[in-house]
Amino acid sequence: NQLVIHMDADLYSSTLYCLMHLDRHITDGTIIVFDEFTSSDHIDEFAALEDYCKSCYKDYKVLATRTDYLKLAIEMSKCEIPN
Repeated sequence: NQLVIHMDADLYSSTLYCLMHLDRHITDGTIIVFDEFTSSDHIDEFAALEDYCKSCYKDYKVLATRTDYLKLAIEMSKCEIPN
């Protein structure tokens, strides 16, 4: 089974909170869909995803997006833990 998460937290703190609490379920192949990933005034969800990935040694690839990156779908993967 493949887990799909729809993130609608909007703010940095709430997005990071959700990602951190879901971390034990986020494995290789998990798909996360963001409804407001970036906009001209806000990059909260993007910043939270980047901080989550750095903290939990995760990586992602973009599966689909609008041209303005407001809506975004990614597939999660592990990254190498530095020595």
